[in-house]
Amino acid sequence: MSPTLGRLLGGLLPVAVLGVGLREVLPSLTSGLWGPADPFLNGDFNGGWWLWWAFAQPRELSSLLSYPHGVASLAPVIPNPLDMALYAGVFGEPSVGAWNAVQLGHVVALLMAAYALALVAGASPLASASAACLVAASPVLLHEVAGGRPSSLVAWPGVLSLVFLVRARSWRDGVLAGAFAALQGVAYAWHGLALVVVGLPLVRNPRVLAVAVGTGAALVAPYVGWLLEGLGEVPRDRPAAGYTALPLSALWGHDGVPARFRLHPLIVPVALLGLRGGGRWLLAAAVGLAICVGPEPTWALGESLGVGPWAWVAWLLPEAARLHHPVRATLLVLPLLAVALALGLDRFRWRRLTGGLLVLSTALTWQAMFEATTFASSATIPGASLAVEGPAVDLLGMRGRTALSLQTVHGQVLMEPLWFRRDLDALQRRVTAVAEGAAPDATLAADLAAAGFRTLVVYDRFGDRADVAVAVEQALGPPERPGIWRLR
Repeated sequence: MSPTLGRLLGGLLPVAVLGVGLREVLPSLTSGLWGPADPFLNGDFNGGWWLWWAFAQPRELSSLLSYPHGVASLAPVIPNPLDMALYAGVFGEPSVGAWNAVQLGHVVALLMAAYALALVAGASPLASASAACLVAASPVLLHEVAGGRPSSLVAWPGVLSLVFLVRARSWRDGVLAGAFAALQGVAYAWHGLALVVVGLPLVRNPRVLAVAVGTGAALVAPYVGWLLEGLGEVPRDRPAAGYTALPLSALWGHDGVPARFRLHPLIVPVALLGLRGGGRWLLAAAVGLAICVGPEPTWALGESLGVGPWAWVAWLLPEAARLHHPVRATLLVLPLLAVALALGLDRFRWRRLTGGLLVLSTALTWQAMFEATTFASSATIPGASLAVEGPAVDLLGMRGRTALSLQTVHGQVLMEPLWFRRDLDALQRRVTAVAEGAAPDATLAADLAAAGFRTLVVYDRFGDRADVAVAVEQALGPPERPGIWRLR
């Protein structure tokens, strides 16, 4: 077998392992949505689906929301929109098949990048493929799929940045490393910052690093400027730092935590083989894991075990406390563990037998891979049958950003449905009070009509706010159609 063919087959092996782990999921990827249960009741999913749809519209995105003024910036609520713009350019409006293909494609790309990183680090194709198979069999790989967040699933540019940073043959590798690092930062800013932290122990050539830093800084600067300008309005409902952190027991695949948090039970222990020849990769992985477990590490998803290293980072740099979902950095840590594992495996006497056993061990997590996310979820958007005329107020559509998903059906401009992260004007405060159960005041309907709104939608997606519909009917009279009040 030629070396080129051997490398190619090695790269396909972890993809095949992923396919076996998802064998019950793959047949449904063209018929049902892959992601959270009840995706159109999930705020993250709705935001992503809407943004993809919005970029595919001929109208300016800013004009779709916050009628009549439009949205000044989406940076406070959707700070990483580039990938959705690209999907819209390729696929047009979102569909079941396109949504699923994008997520699966990012996972496959990460596996291929992890395999390439191990090869560039000096591991053999056999060892690299075996290690990448444990990445493919780690259910945490699907954590962002389970949450309906394809944007934060994009980690392969960061791994490719490390590929060129480690190869470091010439200044061209520095340019490529910087370009992929910038792409990672634009795709998901926190992954970009985590990449910088874990990449430092891996630097071989300071000159190539300097080129990479300069290239990356120049390319990411326009995005950073846009982000900082828009973040003048800081979200008011930010979750706590470490809101979704990686539990320590998940490092060994413990079934006491949900499947979407677990690593393959062997990847961390066997990566310790990297103490022989892969020490700096273990150091980089350890730095990454310190981020993943958050400021207050836990054994399971329960009580804190005390203060972790990231808490000290957040104390020194208060902005670091905005890392609410540190588990996401696991997508960068898994390839580092794989490289350490592969380098150590090549120095092991029984490396071929051990590599084969590692590949077979992926069967340990097949069931967890299946449980990590929901598949074949209905693609029917709640309220799709409502005849909405615009401009409209979707009274109960703020919760779970459900007004966004319904807008992809009716296409009418809306009063701002992202109020939970913005300062409200007087009219929005009055509408918010009604959404929370207050009776509409005598002039609310007239004031909405005077502001240009034509329709008030009161559609209870979650089935727990019947009181709001009753209060609106008592104040405005019966609806023109179920859930629809005409304002003028």
